[in-house]
Formats: sequence, C-alpha cells, structure tokens
Amino acid sequence: MDGKGQLTGALLEGAQDLVSKWVPKYSREEKLAALRQGMLLAARLGLTSLQNASGSLEELALFEELAAANEL
Repeated sequence: MDGKGQLTGALLEGAQDLVSKWVPKYSREEKLAALRQGMLLAARLGLTSLQNASGSLEELALFEELAAANEL
C-alpha cells in the first residue's frame, strides 16, 4: 500500500510465494514472442539499452537465442 492506503500491486518479500501458483506458465515460444514484442516497442520508443532485473538462467538463454539470431 502507498502512503494513502491504496493498493499498489507490488508484492513484497514472501507475498510472491502466496500467489506464484496462480501465475500462468508460458511456453518458451510464448516467452520469445513476448521478448521480441518488447524489443520492437523499445526500438519504436528510441530506447538503446535495457536491463533485466530478474536475470534467471532461463531468461539469459532467451536473450542469447535472440542475440544468435541477430534479433536484439
């Protein structure tokens, strides 16, 4: 909650564990498609660099796949 008691949508600390089972699981192809869409949006907005805050090995592999295909 923010200072006014309004929900912010942010899950802190252990709260993520409470809802993770309800988050849909996406296939590798769905994740690659979403990453491609995000990269296209970034390019349209003129962004020249991005950072990935979570940084799992799976996400790294997705970026490596796009890099190998010259899609970054």
